[in-house]
Amino acid sequence: MLFSLESQMKNRRFPSCSGAVLCFFAVCFFLMAIGCEGPPVSDQEQGDVYGQLNSIQSCYLQYLMQYNKAPASADDLAPLLEQAGLTGPDVFRSSRDGADFVIFWGVKPNLQGGGNIVLGHEASGVDDQWVVMTSMGVVAMSAAEFREAEFPKGHSAPAGLTDSE
Repeated sequence: MLFSLESQMKNRRFPSCSGAVLCFFAVCFFLMAIGCEGPPVSDQEQGDVYGQLNSIQSCYLQYLMQYNKAPASADDLAPLLEQAGLTGPDVFRSSRDGADFVIFWGVKPNLQGGGNIVLGHEASGVDDQWVVMTSMGVVAMSAAEFREAEFPKGHSAPAGLTDSE
């Protein structure tokens, strides 16, 4: 029985693949592999800061929707942050630059208008990268991008912000 199975397999013809088809599958495999790497994060600390600001941004927007006003201080967000499991003295401190985040309290962004305004950011950034909390999410920006970002009335990028060259 084993012998007959082997002889059947030897006599079976498999369709041949052209070089173009193999190339196509190789390119697809390569694109899937690089697509699975996740968002570009330069280091673990930057990833941690993304997570912190993402949680703060979620609580900021939740407060805004729940009370129809922007939080006036960290005290307003404390119950929501606690529910999210974020407590302690370092909740509002960047592990990258060691300083407290700059949060623009009392800013009520127009979430239906499609604008993307800065709601908070690292105090000094690291290596020309600033982790920035906006009304649409948390992003990394270069100094040039940060200078050009939309800030709420009465706020702006830190003075003396320059590109590292």
